[in-house]
Amino acid sequence: MELSATTTRGLPLPSRIRAARDLRGWTQSKTASEMSRRITPAALSQIEAGKVRPTPETLSDLAQALRVPE
Repeated sequence: MELSATTTRGLPLPSRIRAARDLRGWTQSKTASEMSRRITPAALSQIEAGKVRPTPETLSDLAQALRVPE
């Protein structure tokens, strides 16, 4: 399944990040290790839980790592 604006329409950002990661079958650890600006799996967990808002740079890195449009 391809992740697109249609499949994530209406979802909050943390849920869209989680959906993209789940579609790849990646753990938070795998996702964090694929990012050019490494973040910890714990930081990714906080982002996915909506407790921390990612910086624009982190969001861009997540999009690149998960291979989704920015």
